[in-house]
Amino acid sequence: MREYLDSLRRGRLIPNFWMSAEWAEACRWRERTAGRTVWVEDDEGRLLFPPVRDGQWVREEGEVWADHVFVREGFLDDNFIYRSEDFQNLRGRRWRAFRKNLYKWLERDWDYCEASTADFREVLEAWASWMEGREFWGLEEMLRFEGEWACLRVEGKPMGLNGWDRNHFFVNYRFALTRDRSPGLSEMLRWCFYTRTVRRGLVNDGGWLGRPGLKRFKQKLNPVGIIRVYSGKYQQQEGRL
Repeated sequence: MREYLDSLRRGRLIPNFWMSAEWAEACRWRERTAGRTVWVEDDEGRLLFPPVRDGQWVREEGEVWADHVFVREGFLDDNFIYRSEDFQNLRGRRWRAFRKNLYKWLERDWDYCEASTADFREVLEAWASWMEGREFWGLEEMLRFEGEWACLRVEGKPMGLNGWDRNHFFVNYRFALTRDRSPGLSEMLRWCFYTRTVRRGLVNDGGWLGRPGLKRFKQKLNPVGIIRVYSGKYQQQEGRL
């Protein structure tokens, strides 16, 4: 997918959450070219994103899985965009609930560093236990994901994992896995990500996966923008592959 991403970069086009080399590799997607046009397919030949030609989006006949450029029917998910600098001081009423939940954890003995294989296994097993019975898309892809991982340890115990990758425009916050559902743990894990991992710049934190509770949580984190992504058919044809 690197040629596709490079074309986006040259055209200064804004990518959606799924557009990264690491995620494409984990999903086993394939890049295709015809002349100067580049596009990405899954293993069944389905068009995943709008094609790109000479640094411009191309509207193609047929259906596309994740389009934030042309398609406006068949809602797929939102992409919540955050500015890392907003998490540095947490001032004002809009951060009051977040501060309250976060400070319970900051008072404890904690550290945040690169995740070891043992950290990953321990948190993943605990996370899978409390997630049992809930729908989670992308588990196999997550296990193949070769992006970066960091671990939150509290009093020596691995309590959460952050997983991420990057493209030319965003840091993509792919995974936030907590050991259990302790109040404030999700806030602590995200605060570590935004103040220790990224520090500055824009982060694409993905969507809410059809889970209203997750949507409310992400809305309370004060996004600076939301990219709407659709899965459907192009209404007009402006170019062919």
